[in-house]
Amino acid sequence: HFLSCSMMKGNSITSRNHSCVQLISKFVQMAGGMFINEPADIRGKRVDGVIILPEAAIDISFDLSIVHTSSPSYSSYSTSALLDSRAKVKNGKYLQQANIEGRIFTPFIISSYGCLHPDAIDLAWFIAESANTYGFAQSSSSFFYSFIDELLVTLHCGNAYVYASGLVAARRKYVRSFINGVLPSSSSS
Repeated sequence: HFLSCSMMKGNSITSRNHSCVQLISKFVQMAGGMFINEPADIRGKRVDGVIILPEAAIDISFDLSIVHTSSPSYSSYSTSALLDSRAKVKNGKYLQQANIEGRIFTPFIISSYGCLHPDAIDLAWFIAESANTYGFAQSSSSFFYSFIDELLVTLHCGNAYVYASGLVAARRKYVRSFINGVLPSSSSS
C-alpha cells in the first residue's frame, strides 16, 4: 500500500526519487560528463537533471519517475503499458521546452520493482558508451551493468524506506487514536 499511497508523496517517495537521480548524476560524472540538478526553465518547470557528455553534440535533459505497477488503480494494465503511459506524460510536460532550449529530453521511467522503460535503458547505455569512449570504463557493458545494478539497489533501498516510513506513520495514527480513545476499526487502512 505505501508505495502507491498519496499520503506518502512529498516525503519518503520524493527521497527515493532524489536518491535515484543522485545515482544517475554519479554515473554521468564517472563517464566524464557534467550533471546539472533540477534546472528551472522559463515556465518554472524543473526536469530532474541535465546531462552533458563529452561525445554528445547536444545536452540531454531527463525526468525520473517511479511507477508502482501493482497499485490497485493500475490492475488492468500491463507494466509496459504503464511505463509507456508515464513516459508519454513526461514527454508532454517537458519535450517541447527541451526542444526550444536545444536539448534532447528523455523520460527515465522505472517500475517500483525495477523494470526500466526502453528510453531509460537507452540513456543508461548512452552514458556507458560515453564512459568507454573516453576511457572512463573498461567496456560499455561493464559500466552499463554496474550502473543498472546500483540503480536497482538504490531503488529498492528507497522502497524499503517508503515502507518503513509508512509503518511509522500508521503506528503514529494508531497511537493517536488510542490516546484519544478512538481506535480505528480493523477494516480501515
